[in-house]
Amino acid sequence: MIIESESVIRLNKPLSILSGLEIRILIEHAKEAQLKRSRICLHNSNTSLIHEMVICALQNTYIQPAKHLNKSESLTVIEGKATLFIFNEDGTVSEKIKLGSPLSDRSYFYRMNSAFYHTLLVESNHFVFHEVTSGPFDLLGTVSANWSPSESDLNEKLKFLKFLKIANVGSKF
Repeated sequence: MIIESESVIRLNKPLSILSGLEIRILIEHAKEAQLKRSRICLHNSNTSLIHEMVICALQNTYIQPAKHLNKSESLTVIEGKATLFIFNEDGTVSEKIKLGSPLSDRSYFYRMNSAFYHTLLVESNHFVFHEVTSGPFDLLGTVSANWSPSESDLNEKLKFLKFLKIANVGSKF
């Protein structure tokens, strides 16, 4: 394992194998990260054509709603509970999907084939999932929602998280 930053670990191996040990390391790494989330990158570099990651987000982690242009994204739940929020262009909640482990009554997988503004609200102590998207990494290919707080605005982030906890389809921040 190579620790690239406070929130990124890269395996960078010809054969990537994960066990519960790596998941526990990932969870502990997220606890130390400022944004309260961390990822293990299974792809070799940001220029790889496929980006495959195991990600841990802690409860009350704020993930700014964003959409990814010209990319698909799939998510498979490994552990924990969260709600996926899909938003219209104006910030109105258009879908609210409960996510959980495969043995729960919640959805455990999604694939997003179009560019929707979306975010996750983590409901358990931590939420661990496998995400796959196309590369190479291009920051310009991600559009943050201008109707949502930035990652750096602590007070507004807290207000947005409170909003998500009570939001329903049709709600707007």
